[in-house]
Order: sequence, then structure tokens, then C-alpha cells
Amino acid sequence: MATLPDSLAEAVTEVRSLIKEPTALFWTDVELENLVKEGVADICAKTLCYKLVASSQAITDSLIEYIVPTLAFKVLSCEFYDSQTTPVSYRGLLRIHPRQLQHDTPTDDGDPFYWYHYADRIGIYPVPASVHADDRLIIHYALTSDDITVLPDRYQTFAVTYGAAMAMFKRRKNRSGVALYSKYLNSVKFARIDMESIDNVDTKDQLTVPDFTVRGQ
Repeated sequence: MATLPDSLAEAVTEVRSLIKEPTALFWTDVELENLVKEGVADICAKTLCYKLVASSQAITDSLIEYIVPTLAFKVLSCEFYDSQTTPVSYRGLLRIHPRQLQHDTPTDDGDPFYWYHYADRIGIYPVPASVHADDRLIIHYALTSDDITVLPDRYQTFAVTYGAAMAMFKRRKNRSGVALYSKYLNSVKFARIDMESIDNVDTKDQLTVPDFTVRGQ
């Protein structure tokens, strides 16, 4: 497409161009708007391209689980803010699976080292029996949206393609729908690969110093 949609209305116009229906006959503008919004939400979920934010949660004595922030789509990492060090420090927590926890969780006094995400809860471990008032749990997470104007430029046309594909399926033009949907999936796939290949950290095998505990050498 020659131009990027600057609004939902422009996105609908571009969808109509793909489905070859310049004015409303079979599809209403509202229907196409909803399909574009659905595509935007799907793109946000598949690529995490919209927005990454962090929120601060007060740590409570003997409490192991905390509610995931509102509108958080995916929790990416957690940090422990230790107010008692000089200077104050942030320490990244290691992610574990909740099944790794003991059935009877101890509440020994100490700072958390691990975190897990299960359903709408974030858990920390060990569970501190006594914390300082200023100690915090910092949660980093991705948001989702259905507003096409907030997407990075390269992703906006994907939402248009998604909307056109779903419109074709509704009209039972399955061949055209499959072609458009395949184009959409391939576009999102390669955009996601590009993002991950840039942002990924080196694996242990790529580190300069050998990890003898893993390699056994």
C-alpha cells in the first residue's frame, strides 16, 4: 500500500480497496472497523510491539502472590527494589515455574530471588516474613491495544490485511481470505523474528567465559 493509515477511517478505506468494495454494500464501516481493531489486538499479542511499561508494587509481609497490573498482556520480568542498601539497588529476579515451589512455603526472613506468573497472579520466593516499608516489586510487562494509530508504522498495514482477510471469510470467499490471511501471518512472523533477533541476549554458549557448571568441563 502506498500510504499508512493515519486513522481508523483510513484503515477501513484501505480494507475496502483490498476487498474491492469502495462503498458499503455487503460490509458496513462498523463491521470493518471492528475487524481492523481485532487485527491490531492480535498484532500486539503476537509481536509485543505496542508498549512496554513498568509498575511498582509494595511488598507485604508473608505475602507470596500479587495481582498482575491492569491491562497487562504479558509479564516479561520482575525486579526487587531493596531500599536498605547503600546506594539503593534493583535486583532482577529469576523466573521459575510455580511447580518448583515447595508445598509448604517457608516464610523465612529474607529477600526474594525468584518470581513466577500464573493466571492473574505474580508470585515471589522466598516469601519475606519481614520487609521494609520502601521495598518494592517492579513488574515489567507489555500492553495491548485495538487502536491502529498507536502501532509502529511497519505494523499498521498488517492490521489492514487482517481486516480484509476476515471480511473475505465472512463473504465465503475462502480462497481470497486464505491468501490474505497467509500474507498477514507471514508479515507478522518475520516482523517478530526481526524484533527478537535484535533484542535477544547471548546464550550461555556464546559467552566469552565458559560456564563450567553447565558444560561439566
